[in-house]
Amino acid sequence: MTERGSWGHKLHFLATCVGFATGLGNLWRFPALAYENGGGAFLIPYIIVSIVIGFPLLYLEMSIGQFARVGPARCFQYFKPAFQGIGWASIIVAYVVGIYYNMINVYSAIYLKQIISGNANEWMQCDNGWNTQYCQSGYEDERCISSSNGNLSYYFNRTCWNEAERSVRNEKVQNRSALPPVSSAEEFFELFVHEKGDGLTDDRINWQLLIGFALIWIVTAITLVKGVAWIGRISTITATLPYLIITCIFFRAITLDGAEIGLDFFLFKPDMSYLFMLNTWMQAAIQICYTLGIGFGGLLSLSSYNEEQHNCFKDAIIVVSFDSFMSIFGGSAAFATMGFLAKQSGLPLSQVVQSGTTLTFVAYPEAMMRMPLPYVWALAFFTMFFLLGVSSQFGMTEVMISGLADQFPFLHSHKGKLSILVCLTSFLLGLPMCTKGGIYWFTLMNEYCGTFALFAIAFFEVLLIGQLYGVKEYQVDLRWMMGLPRSIFGKLFGAAGVAILFNWAFVAPIVLLVLFSFALYSYFDFTVTYGKSPRIYTYPEWASMLGWIMAIIPLLPIPLFALINVFNYSRRKGSWREAFRVQPKLRSYDRIRGVVAKRNSMSDQDKNLRMTTRSGRIVPVE
Repeated sequence: MTERGSWGHKLHFLATCVGFATGLGNLWRFPALAYENGGGAFLIPYIIVSIVIGFPLLYLEMSIGQFARVGPARCFQYFKPAFQGIGWASIIVAYVVGIYYNMINVYSAIYLKQIISGNANEWMQCDNGWNTQYCQSGYEDERCISSSNGNLSYYFNRTCWNEAERSVRNEKVQNRSALPPVSSAEEFFELFVHEKGDGLTDDRINWQLLIGFALIWIVTAITLVKGVAWIGRISTITATLPYLIITCIFFRAITLDGAEIGLDFFLFKPDMSYLFMLNTWMQAAIQICYTLGIGFGGLLSLSSYNEEQHNCFKDAIIVVSFDSFMSIFGGSAAFATMGFLAKQSGLPLSQVVQSGTTLTFVAYPEAMMRMPLPYVWALAFFTMFFLLGVSSQFGMTEVMISGLADQFPFLHSHKGKLSILVCLTSFLLGLPMCTKGGIYWFTLMNEYCGTFALFAIAFFEVLLIGQLYGVKEYQVDLRWMMGLPRSIFGKLFGAAGVAILFNWAFVAPIVLLVLFSFALYSYFDFTVTYGKSPRIYTYPEWASMLGWIMAIIPLLPIPLFALINVFNYSRRKGSWREAFRVQPKLRSYDRIRGVVAKRNSMSDQDKNLRMTTRSGRIVPVE
């Protein structure tokens, strides 16, 4: 077995896992999904799915990586060679998602540039060159009040108006005789950051996105060249500082005028009808996979650098807890700010932003500029957002690098060059997002990449361990790593307890199969759009076909590697059945395959465990 690196400290591993799991998925993707799925109603399926499949699958992936001591490219081959494609499917998903996730880091970097250069107030104003006549801003409203001694309080169409005009304008918006206003923060994101064009085919270069995208991939490459220990040290900062910053932002957001509107939508008065829509549950499950990194192979790869007796069960509990906390806490801050924007614009909260994709880059910048010392807090927030983004990005990109190095061992000695090559190809594939049609490409990738493919990957993982390898056999492996249970509670709910084994064997496979089937079915009549009526962009039919290709490609390695390994093992080993048996590189090989003759004379208990205890810890019999 190739000697792998290891974490410099257990805390480095935990911090990296927290950084990988709690990041953009919590502060960007979660509020967007909640916004489009009933607000607080989305929390109920989110929490339930997190308990039923989120934690069990997270723990399963972490324990598999730790036990096999190899990344996703090879670990499933050790269990059953025919299932090697599961690992490569997760690698490809992580690689593709990492391409457009790194663009979010570019957005954060552009906001940081504006703050450092002293131009942060531009996203609060409506008199910039990119603003339209529909721009509306609470900042501009305040300027109207100040300049007119309170007689004019409403800014629209580059002019100050009185409250009566606001009511007339809102009536025209409601009866669709006029376009609704757009917040200055949203126009900044769409028209300054993205320089939004007419659609996917607008291939004019957006130079600030192009330069930023290149620099972000250079930073990613340098970090990955330094190796896993360096990533761990960085993650102790990127995984802890954000919690302090988001706490301060939360307390400011809930004191904004109108915050109760957003909090009612998110927490206190949600639209419970969404609970009866299967799509809401599917989106909650997809979000759990995204935010915890299930099916991406990232945490499996990171866990493969653990010591063999590390307690990853406790780590899994901590990661899931931090993840749920960050989603609910960060979502509350976002929706409190959305309530403020709703009151300022006179629109219902569901119409405040054009797309959930843009929500975070509209709500939070507005909150920052409403705080004392706004530039300081804006700098802190986007620094936090950037750190969360890059920590997740390190994990995603490392999956592909480790996968290639594990599949082709000679690459271990060239891992620096490999890291640069992977980052370079990711940059090139992401170039369409650096055009004036970039926001449309970004949205297309976000809609299709890593959707039902994540359910399929997770389903095959639990099918392999829960049924084909067997939960009884895996229970022995878990007890070797983390010790025997010391109480009845441990036997039922511990690291190798009845509850987790029952979930892997029955609950998770059934739930994942249902979710995969529904997700696949729902995409057959799915039409991708960007924005809200009347400013809605409907994607052309060829874009949907391209989306299908991006969604299906990650799943191709599963049948491909099954066929390749069945053929190879039937030719080399003389039987195709060998592709469905445990391989010698897995630690449980001797026990399961009965290779060592002397074990034939052991007692039934010894045959089952082939282990003994030493100070409460299970160790292999020598």
